[in-house]
Amino acid sequence: MPSIEYDAPRALSLARADRALLDAYYTQRNTRFAGRSGILEFCCGVTGGSDWLAEGGPMTIADLSAPQLIAARDRLNAKSFTRATLTLLGNRTDIDALPCCDLLYCALTTRTAPPTVLVRMLGLLLSKVLSGGAALLHLPTQHRHYQLMLQDAQDLRDLNVIPQWTLFELFEALQFSIVLVQENAILRASDIVYHSMLVQRRDLL
Repeated sequence: MPSIEYDAPRALSLARADRALLDAYYTQRNTRFAGRSGILEFCCGVTGGSDWLAEGGPMTIADLSAPQLIAARDRLNAKSFTRATLTLLGNRTDIDALPCCDLLYCALTTRTAPPTVLVRMLGLLLSKVLSGGAALLHLPTQHRHYQLMLQDAQDLRDLNVIPQWTLFELFEALQFSIVLVQENAILRASDIVYHSMLVQRRDLL
């Protein structure tokens, strides 16, 4: 199954791009990235997002992999960031117990779980975002040879991607507005195309 691994130079490039994007997003709303009331990162093994997200405020780092959490803890300790809580997710109850946040950040790969499972998990994680909060997601959304493979693929799960239309339906169901969608040139995994999506949750009545 195609996937991507942690790579320090790539993580640094992605961190710079994501930080600039979030700074611009919050500046437009007359607020700042730093000082978020709660940040939730899911799947810390690819991006090392916690290395800079921890500068923004207290955060929770959740992952399905204990080794990835240990690596994140070691990097945070080296930077003297102590406001992070690490949580190993083993089942639905663990996800339900995660705190609400005003920023969700994650980079999902097909190594994390099958696409259908990722969609369900993403829905649970997005439900943790407070009204007016945002989510910055990096997701495998397209296969470069989609048309060629479609005849041989029994269903979309064989392509190891989450189609954009599936994500858009999920965003609408959970009352998120799309702020930005763009192909991510930094994240590459064989023939899998990643897209970065910045979404904002509308006020919940």
